[in-house]
Amino acid sequence: MSSILFQIKMGNGLALAIDKNNPGPGGQLIVMTANPGDADQQWTWVYNPASNASILYNPGRGLYAAPKSVKEGAPIVLNALESHYNASQTFNVLGADGAAVQCAGDTDLNMNAFGDSWPPGTKVGLWGWSKGQQNEIWTSTVLNP
Repeated sequence: MSSILFQIKMGNGLALAIDKNNPGPGGQLIVMTANPGDADQQWTWVYNPASNASILYNPGRGLYAAPKSVKEGAPIVLNALESHYNASQTFNVLGADGAAVQCAGDTDLNMNAFGDSWPPGTKVGLWGWSKGQQNEIWTSTVLNP
């Protein structure tokens, strides 16, 4: 497993985070004010050879994050075991900076902060592409080069 840590920020600067009110398996990812020192905002992309794509791993909590299912509106949730996700529930990261994070099982679906405005605490899941709005563009910044 890669030891490179990333902070993953949405287009408006908020960071992908584990919800501190629901930090265990089944908890849904949210966006929060960016804090690179917060272990709940530190991620590693874990490659899945079966899908030629990746899931997210949070080493601080020892949890993996991927869509609960492959459908619009599905939450991105945490699980204790990588094996609880199948190849269709992995992600393709398109581009290096300001990229879409597509669902490998349906490339019309992308990681998205839900709603029309995205304050800290907004939940993250899968949704259709909407021309590169702030809530569907993500940047992975290396924290430990």
